[in-house]
Formats: sequence, structure tokens, C-alpha cells
Amino acid sequence: MASTGKNGNSAAFAQRALPLAIAGLTALAVLAAVLYLLLRSDYAGRPVQGTSSQNGFYEKAKQEYAKGNYSRALAIIRSGMAGTTDAAVRYNAELLAGVIYGANGNTTQAFAVYDRLLKRPTAELYHNRGVLFSKRGAVAEAIASYEAAIKLNKRFVPSLVSLGDIYARMRSYRLALEYYKRALAAGTKDKHVLVRIGMLYYENGEHEQAIAALRSAVDEYDPPMAARVYAYLGSMYAAEGSVAIAAEHYLKSLKFNPSDTAVMYNLSVIYINQGKYDRAAEVLAGALARDPKNRALMRSLGEVTFHAGDYTKSISYYKALAGMGYERYESMAMLADLHYRLGELIESEKYYRYIIDAARHDAVYKNAVLNLANVYADLGRGAEATATAERAIAENGDDPAAYYNAGVITMTFGDARKAIMLLNRSFELDTNSAKPLYRIAEYYERMRRDDYALARYQDIIKRFRDDYTALFRVAVIAYRMNNIPMARRHFEYVASRKNEFREDALLNLGIICDTQGDDDKALEYYTEAAVENPKQPLHHYNLGMFFYTRGQYTSAMEKFKLARAYGGPTGKLASAVYLAMGNTQAKLKDYAAAESFYLRSLDADRRNGEASFNLKQVRMRSSMR
Repeated sequence: MASTGKNGNSAAFAQRALPLAIAGLTALAVLAAVLYLLLRSDYAGRPVQGTSSQNGFYEKAKQEYAKGNYSRALAIIRSGMAGTTDAAVRYNAELLAGVIYGANGNTTQAFAVYDRLLKRPTAELYHNRGVLFSKRGAVAEAIASYEAAIKLNKRFVPSLVSLGDIYARMRSYRLALEYYKRALAAGTKDKHVLVRIGMLYYENGEHEQAIAALRSAVDEYDPPMAARVYAYLGSMYAAEGSVAIAAEHYLKSLKFNPSDTAVMYNLSVIYINQGKYDRAAEVLAGALARDPKNRALMRSLGEVTFHAGDYTKSISYYKALAGMGYERYESMAMLADLHYRLGELIESEKYYRYIIDAARHDAVYKNAVLNLANVYADLGRGAEATATAERAIAENGDDPAAYYNAGVITMTFGDARKAIMLLNRSFELDTNSAKPLYRIAEYYERMRRDDYALARYQDIIKRFRDDYTALFRVAVIAYRMNNIPMARRHFEYVASRKNEFREDALLNLGIICDTQGDDDKALEYYTEAAVENPKQPLHHYNLGMFFYTRGQYTSAMEKFKLARAYGGPTGKLASAVYLAMGNTQAKLKDYAAAESFYLRSLDADRRNGEASFNLKQVRMRSSMR
């Protein structure tokens, strides 16, 4: 008889959870966000103070300003200016007063101060006016002020950097790069400028230059800067698809700033993409320990542990999310699905019922109705399963999954005609899924209506040409119907290509050719089956029987020994192998060895009547000698 093989399409219900995609930004989106925040933070530029002065009141005012004591700083300036006639000191003090007014949000007063100073224009003065214009959103005026500062001092770094920031914000990346490079040429030691250059190179698609610039910005004696730059490099490498190198840079970033949960999150995304769910969960757990109320991290942990197959731990995270009221119904749906996967059907039913009773009629609600029908079916509650499946059709409209589940449930609980109608409707709604046709074909097979089953499998083959499950089933049914040419043709097609049924097809071709007396082909197919799976004892047994029936007893014995080595000590196959070995030894007239093998055959299966009969025969022959 032909081997039935494996049927990978025998899953019953389309249990459907909400789509699971690990939450968060892609690496490229992270980079875009980094660039935006980086440039936005310095978009208005920073005002500069005057040159250092030895005057005591000026230094005291600067100290108070640095502390944020603006009123105190201004009072010191007013008092000090009343007692000095030094033009340079007065100029620097007024410039500082303008900076303080601007910092305090009083831009009108700041402009008034700067306007008075225009009689003696300096690069610092024009730069500070540019900062005020930037804060007001007057971009053209800000650019003009910064350029005026550079005309007075071509190497004035603050205005060069501020112009770079403005043009970057305007997405004039080439101009921005030009000003940042001029700032570097002017001798700035600010690593942030190198970081800006790197980010802009990346935006321009010049990735090698971007990475080179960022590497130059790494200063491991400045831990915050090192952490930031390594994080940016990690995101760049991730966006390029170099995930292993990206992970290395994220780990370096965490070495300098172990509490950066954003970098931990990005590192976990890398591990997820590599299928390293345990490591991803470890990193996310570390991030959550530092930010225990971060619901996005908790959700990601729920998803990662789900993908890792640790459903119990995943349940703990989704329960916490539901308790926090975060995506409450989505979390309930995940809890229902997780309990279903664990076989905890009553718990699964409880969560689905909670969602349905809320009657929100959204996607979560509709999935809950569809899945609850499956839960009832698994619980054996046929009436509830059927009623809920029909409700799922009403709620989901022309959803093929709803019709599919209703068809499977209806067939399970006895109404085959209606079930077939529902399954056909599911296929009409989604002709790219063969599952409904499989369920119908399998039903006909169970009912021994091979002609109907054969027709449905052939329908699948017409629609899905290289569906090896259907091709194999056609071969098996054709063999059962004694249509050997059709069976052989389909087995040969399956055996000619790499697929999960190839081994079984080779085995069955060997049996067919052996039966038909096609010795060369039979030996070829039996041998190919053994090569396909050398640890399958049945293949070595078949080869042994092939040689035995042709009188090649030594070759037969070699194959039977392999079958014994790969097979278990008990069971029908073990008993058959020992019987064959006994028969072979009897043919070789070694009756003592034959008797030993017959005894082993009976030890493996006491009901083996042939071994019992042959044992008596060899004992009789031994006694006659």
C-alpha cells in the first residue's frame, strides 16, 4: 500500500490574533528623528558674550547669568556701568545685558540694547542679533545678521555653525555642509559640528563620508558625546542592513551611557531581526527596569516573549499592560490568544467574552467573535461554536477567514453539506488560499469518497501548480483506486523536486516498480529514498527485502543490519526486521542464527505469527540434522 506521508495543511481553525509587529521605529526613522532633534535644538543659535574683561562687576554679572539669576546680573551691570567710563568694558557689559534680556524672553529690550551698539559693530553683536531673529522665526533677517558677522570675521565659528543649522533646517544640505566645514577650518574643537556633518552626509546618501565624520567625533574622554555618537553610528549601520556592526555600536554606546533606554530599544530591534529573542528580551527587561512605567517597552517585551515561545511570561506583560489601561482591548486579545496557545481554553474564553461584551464593533471585537467560535469548538460546545461562527460571518462581512472557520466548525459538528457551501464561499472570497479546498478534499477522503476527493485535489493543482501536498494526495488516492499509471506519474513528479513529500514519493515509487517487476527502477528508488533519509529503517528494510527476494542474501543481510541499527528494539517494524534476518539465515542454512533472530522477532512483537511458525520449522530442521 502506498505511504500516506505528511499533510502539512491539516490545521483546523484559522485562530487569528491581532497582527504582531515589534513596536518601534525602523533604524532609518530613528536617524531621521535624530537629525531633526539635533538641528532643531540649536536652530536659533547661541548668543555670545563679549571678550573677557578684568573689570570685577562684569565678571560677577557673568557668574550670576550662568546661575540663571538674570535680575541680579542686570542689576550688577547697571551699577557697574554707572561707575566706569571704559568704553570697552561698557560695550561688553551692554552686550552681556542684551544676551540676558534675550535669555529671559525680553527680545524687544534685547534688540534695543543691540541697536545702541550698532555704532560699533562687531561679529559678536551681529551674531546675537541673528540669534534673536531666529527665535522670532525671521529666518531671512537671521541669515543676514550671521553673514554680517562673518564679513567682519571670516573665521567667526558661532555664526558659521548657526548658518549651517539654519540651512540644514531648510533642507539645503549642501549649504549647511559648506558652513559646518568652514567652522571646522576656522579651528572649532566642537565635536557636535562633526556630528552635524555626519548626519548631513547621511541625508545626502554619502554614507561612507557620514560614518567617517561620526567616527572622528568619537571622544571616549567625553562619555556623553561618545555614547551619542556610537548610538548614531549604530542607527546608520542598522539602516544600511549591517545589523551585526550596528549591534556592536549600540553596545559601545551603552558602555558610556548604560541607562539610555532608546539605545537599548534599538539594540533589541536588532536582536529581534536576527531571531535572537532571548537576548532582545534581556535588553528590553533592562530598559524596563530603568523606566518601569514605559508602556511601549512593556508591550515590546510582551511581543518578544511571544515570538520566543515563552507564552507564560508574555501573559505577565500583557496583564500588566491591561491593568495600566494601555491598549486595553488589544492586550486582552493577546491574553486570549496566549491562553489559547497554552490550551487554557476557559481563560481564553473569558478574555474574548470581555472584549465582545464591550461591543465596540472594531477590528479587535470582530477578531474576538471569530476566535471565540474556535474556542467553543475546541471545548466541544457545538451549538455555541456554530452560533458564534455564524455571528462572526455577520460581524466580519465578506471575510474569508470567517467563512472558513464557520465551515470547519459546521463540518466538525455534523452538517457537511452546509460546511462545504461555507468553505466554497471562503475560497471564492480568497482564491489565493487553498485551505478551504483542502478541508473539503480531506472530508471526502475520510468518507472514503475517493473520486470526489481526487477531483478537489486536482482543482487545487490547477489553481496552485506546484502544491506538493495535493500532488502527493492525488498519487495516494490514485494508487488506492488501482489507477497505477496516474499514481506513478504523480509520485514521479513529486520525487523529481525538492519538497517535504519527496522521500515518501520515492518509497512509493520503489513499491510500485517492485510490484510491477521493474527491478532496476525499484532498486533506484529504494536507494534514493535511503539517501534522502539514511536514518529511516524502513528504507533499509525495503532494500533488504529487494535483495532477499532476488536471492542476494549477503546484500540483504547488510541492509537488514542497517534497519536494525536505526530502528527501535520493539514494535512491528523491529519484529519484521528480525523475521527477515531469520529468514535470510535460514536460506543460508545457519539455523542456529535463524532461531536466534526469530526469538528476537517474537520479543519485539509476540503476535508475529510468521516468526512463531518459522521458529518451529528451524527447530524441526535442527533436530533432524
